[in-house]
Amino acid sequence: GMLGLAVGLDLQIAVDTFGGEGPVSALGPARRCVEQSARLRLSGPATHAGIFVARGLFWAGEVQASSALFDELARTAPDPTYVGSSRAAIGGFAAWLAHDPRGAVDGLGACVAELRESAVTNPAPVWGQWALLATVVDPDDPRPLAELRNADVLVQASNRAAVHYAEAVLARRDGRTDVAADLVARGDAA
Repeated sequence: GMLGLAVGLDLQIAVDTFGGEGPVSALGPARRCVEQSARLRLSGPATHAGIFVARGLFWAGEVQASSALFDELARTAPDPTYVGSSRAAIGGFAAWLAHDPRGAVDGLGACVAELRESAVTNPAPVWGQWALLATVVDPDDPRPLAELRNADVLVQASNRAAVHYAEAVLARRDGRTDVAADLVARGDAA
């Protein structure tokens, strides 16, 4: 039982590194977790850590390697939900980096759509990223921000911050600059 616990701790180290130092920094801990999980035949942690490897590869500029790993994970994952949603998010970020904000909203929205269908809601930061970018791209569409406000994902601090930032976008658009500044400060505090 202790080996499984050690794999779980390695996975948590990869997740924490990803959140604190970024996806490229998480490559080492995530790869170590994949190796240990595979050795122990723990497909769930191996898949989860593999997703962090694929995401890290993308952000490291190794797009083909990332895509190949996502292909492999899609074939071998016991539950393809998080593989598909993570791949959709990467597609959204790729569009964003290519200066295609509508494509980014679509990609991040596809990720959120997959997470929305999951039996267990994942409070990943992508929910807030999608709602904020959707608000910037189309401030007349209240649905993404309303969904974020009402989703069970606000336990994630960055999602709470995204609510404030999206509200700041709307306030600034309406000429309420003082309110917008306050909302940005609240987002930063979150």
